[in-house]
Amino acid sequence: MKAAAYATVTAVTLLAWWLLTATGATNPLILPPLDEVAAAVKAQDPATWVAAMAVTTVRATIGFAVATVLAVPLGVLIGRSETLNRAYEPLLATIAAVPLVVLYPVLAATLGLGTASKVALGGLYAFFPIAIATIRAVRQTDPGLLTAMRSMGASRARLISAVVVPSALPGIVAGLRVGFGLALVTVIAGEFIAGDDGVGYQLAASSQGYQSADLFAWVVLAVALTIVVNTVFTFLATTLERTLRR
Repeated sequence: MKAAAYATVTAVTLLAWWLLTATGATNPLILPPLDEVAAAVKAQDPATWVAAMAVTTVRATIGFAVATVLAVPLGVLIGRSETLNRAYEPLLATIAAVPLVVLYPVLAATLGLGTASKVALGGLYAFFPIAIATIRAVRQTDPGLLTAMRSMGASRARLISAVVVPSALPGIVAGLRVGFGLALVTVIAGEFIAGDDGVGYQLAASSQGYQSADLFAWVVLAVALTIVVNTVFTFLATTLERTLRR
């Protein structure tokens, strides 16, 4: 179903692109013809785009991993406490709605323009959806299961490991998917703003040189990277969820 939806959206997008460029409705400097973009993609050195994609993916993965290690336990803690939930869940939701990319200059000034600031930006964006999803999933745990476990003398740690986390796992995994996607996109944004490698840097270099075909070639490659990485992550997350629920 999803594959059919992706194929339909892609076909409609390419058709609209072709019509706009073939009829001269757009400036080729803004939207180059598809054949020029295809030629630019073929002209790219495979080593260059593989290296750029690898750098970006590693940065996003590190930021996501750090965010997960911090956000999931915090989400469980807040979700299990009525007082903490009332105090912090609305605050986290509010912060998540803020365009945190505006903090990148601060991160760059503190951590430098290298990998650390990009990882921090990706981790920052991944943290909030993961924490919020974990809190909300934990809050939906069946009270009857908790009561039954307590009646059997289960400790708080046992309740969390045997009931709360397995019950909340689908919601947590959904948050992880969103968090990883945001980490990847924001790492690319950080590289675009101030970087000397990665997919974002290649996008910036092409845009500054008014090389519209090369720019769109890198856009295509960036979209392809996002789709592939998210597909792989979704598969791994789904497999992990099924394994843990057995």
